[in-house]
Amino acid sequence: MSMFRKDLIPNLVVIALAVAAGLVMIALTGAERSNFVDSEDYIAAAQMILREGAYPASGILPFFRAPLYPLFITGVWSVFSESFFAVKLFQIFLHAASAFFVLRTAEIVSRNRVVAFIAGVLFAVNPYFAANAAAIQTETLQTFLITLAVFLMTGLLIRENISVRNGVLMGIVFGLGALNKPSALGVGFVLVAFFLIYRFRERLSFVTSTAAIAAMFVVILPWSFYNLKTKGEFILINDAGGWVLWVGNVPESLTIYSGDFRSAREAVDYQDYVAKTMSSRQIAEFERTVGYSALTFKQREALWRAKAVDLMTANPAMTAKLFLWKFYLYWKPYISGDVYTPLMVAASAVFGAMLFVLGFYGIYRYRSEGNVRSFALLFAVLAVFTTAVHVVIVSGIRLRLPYVDPLLTVFAAIVLNAILVSIADRSGRFDVRKFFDRNRLTLDHRA
Repeated sequence: MSMFRKDLIPNLVVIALAVAAGLVMIALTGAERSNFVDSEDYIAAAQMILREGAYPASGILPFFRAPLYPLFITGVWSVFSESFFAVKLFQIFLHAASAFFVLRTAEIVSRNRVVAFIAGVLFAVNPYFAANAAAIQTETLQTFLITLAVFLMTGLLIRENISVRNGVLMGIVFGLGALNKPSALGVGFVLVAFFLIYRFRERLSFVTSTAAIAAMFVVILPWSFYNLKTKGEFILINDAGGWVLWVGNVPESLTIYSGDFRSAREAVDYQDYVAKTMSSRQIAEFERTVGYSALTFKQREALWRAKAVDLMTANPAMTAKLFLWKFYLYWKPYISGDVYTPLMVAASAVFGAMLFVLGFYGIYRYRSEGNVRSFALLFAVLAVFTTAVHVVIVSGIRLRLPYVDPLLTVFAAIVLNAILVSIADRSGRFDVRKFFDRNRLTLDHRA
């Protein structure tokens, strides 16, 4: 019983820290505030589901949103009325669960309980993830789903026996992720393909991969058929792809990525100008030329996509400049000074720089070790694919967070553990290993 309690304490500490960090962020940002640019659509969709039992055909932008996050809000509000605070509390618990999955992933990779604990703590107190939990936006739910999927994928890559059951679970999670943010569908396909290639000699690799893909579609297809019933077209998730490609490559969006705005209000106003005012003008042009309002959902999406391709090919130099800025914005380790206070920017830079330096050093230093090598390859696949997607469409730190930073946290924890072990071995003090079951500390990575 005592051994069980001793093993349980680090997990509880990580969960408690995650909850505390989320509560602090709510206190700083406001319990009932909802001022994120996309929040209006999610709130309106949840209200429509509650009041009318239907899903909106469009939002403030010319497409309808993926359904999972509005359904998540609906589930909370069906019990706790229309309280943003209640939604944020549930998101804090998702943040805590994500921290737990990062801890468990680190334990699989390092086979070291101290590394796992450090990874869980780093994730739990990460101000980016804690801030997301205190906002009405999709990122906390997406981070929860992706950290769970990465945990399952890590086991499939590293453990000796392949679990078809875990492959199915991973497919279910990626299916839910796609219903929250459609880019997760591509991520799921790429990671399943990576797993199949990585373990193609194993007897169950093909069965597990097939089961994972099938599970993804089992989750997604009920929504697709709902779209067929209510919109007259078979739309897998939503009709946003063409517009997102357009808004990410219209020349005026360059100012969003490179502009030096004088205030957060000015930055938001300009984003609204590109996303709303310019969209309205483009729709008016479409109406004059092809009768936009008479087109089907898929025809409208194809029209936006064609316009985006025309813009990209008409001015390759501008497109290249946009791609470079979007690459920078995706990997920038600190938040923007034109939106946040200098103190918040400085804090984000300190934490972001630490995570990047330690994380990438951990990849370099321990890349040849068996489990770390497998996990480093998984990180490379995720990082390259998600970067490529967001360089082409739209970009930003918040879009990177679910896919990249949890894995970097594991590598950073390996390095921090090595530093702590070195200090303990040289000084005989600060040996955190004494708080853990030494029978499970089989890999002490040393710098």
